Amino acid sequence: MSATALPLPPFPLASKSVTGMIEGHDTQVIATPFEDHFFLVITQIGKVGTMIQATKDVKENVDAPPTYEVRTLLGKRDEPVLEVYARRLVELLHESGKSGSLLLGIALRSTSKETFREVLQLVEQVM
Repeated sequence: MSATALPLPPFPLASKSVTGMIEGHDTQVIATPFEDHFFLVITQIGKVGTMIQATKDVKENVDAPPTYEVRTLLGKRDEPVLEVYARRLVELLHESGKSGSLLLGIALRSTSKETFREVLQLVEQVM
């Protein structure tokens, strides 16, 4: 039996990544959009880390300010700052015109205010 390889179309996922130095730690941000989700990995240790899902709640009252739901799926549940990251990032996602929920993998060595600001700047480069 012989097999013939057929050419495949390019893989449809268009990931973007950026690397920066934040408080002495190499920090990688990788973003992959899907049809109904936006997958984002922020790491300073080379691992996916804690997995968090953040979604924008659909309101019947259009005039009400948006609310967001954040759920830790896997990993550290005792670090509320990671949920703060997810909450702010899903807000940025919707402000940039994208829809759907955010699936965030986050593993940071530092959780200072300065790290937070610099991580947001890196994320804005891949959104």
